Amino acid sequence: MDIGLIRFFYCYSGKNRGSFIVVLKVFRYLSLWWQIISNKISKIYLLSRGIGEAVLRHRKAAGLTRSELSELSGVGATAIYQIENGHPTVRLETLVSVLDVLNIKLRLSSSLEGEIS
Repeated sequence: MDIGLIRFFYCYSGKNRGSFIVVLKVFRYLSLWWQIISNKISKIYLLSRGIGEAVLRHRKAAGLTRSELSELSGVGATAIYQIENGHPTVRLETLVSVLDVLNIKLRLSSSLEGEIS
């Protein structure tokens, strides 16, 4: 918790204890919200990076350039670059096209249903 920020709000809330408590509760809520969001973002980036590394390894093993993979998959070379570098904003449709060409299967599983096809 940032004490300087709390002191700032305390000084500028007219030293009204009620205002200070409201500000403190909002600060705690935002802090918790940020922890949850940053954890989810970290997981997305780790997953994107792992997929990108697999695509890069498979492309090189197949002896393909980005341009050649781009032509075979029907997506732009920039999209190939973004996938290989772990950009999490690549469209699923684009990713699936590239994975199909490289013969990489993407599998989903859940504790409820097991493997989802």
